[in-house]
Amino acid sequence: MRGTQSPLRGGISLDLGFMNRILEFLPEDSVARAELGVTYGQLNARLGKHGLSPGGSRV
Repeated sequence: MRGTQSPLRGGISLDLGFMNRILEFLPEDSVARAELGVTYGQLNARLGKHGLSPGGSRV
């Protein structure tokens, strides 16, 4: 697991790292649809090829 904390008593931790695909990217609309485990690094690499970057990330 990456970057996780211990759950509260009775809680669980989920590793969503295997759900790391960018399912769709429409550069003309600036829209990307991705699974929960996609990292900013993956998204930046894909969007950067089109001069775009995800909001909330370092530029």
